[in-house]
Amino acid sequence: MERITGWDAKCASTLMAQQLLAATDRFALDRLKVLCEVKLCEDVAINTVATTLALAEQHHCFHLTSVCLKFVALPQNLRAVVQSEGFKYLKVSCPSFAERAVTVCCRERRKFSGFECRHE
Repeated sequence: MERITGWDAKCASTLMAQQLLAATDRFALDRLKVLCEVKLCEDVAINTVATTLALAEQHHCFHLTSVCLKFVALPQNLRAVVQSEGFKYLKVSCPSFAERAVTVCCRERRKFSGFECRHE
């Protein structure tokens, strides 16, 4: 699959699950939507979390949104995510949500570590 897509298998399966999630919401395939959401929760990564977060917000996947925000709030992840191409897309496609997401992540980090967050 990597040869065909230029991506590793995990990224390719995440992309496929993201596209399928959008279709399941559009056609009201609720059980399949839950399966896609579970798959995306298992495969959260720096390079896909921002686009997954945008998708979760657009399609009202509250559990997926929560998992993504917790992932982004981890100390080693926030800076990398904010600098990713996916986050740039999130800022364009859902600017108010992007700002809210960073605020929530910063609040979570402060709660557990006294971290002061000044996001870009």
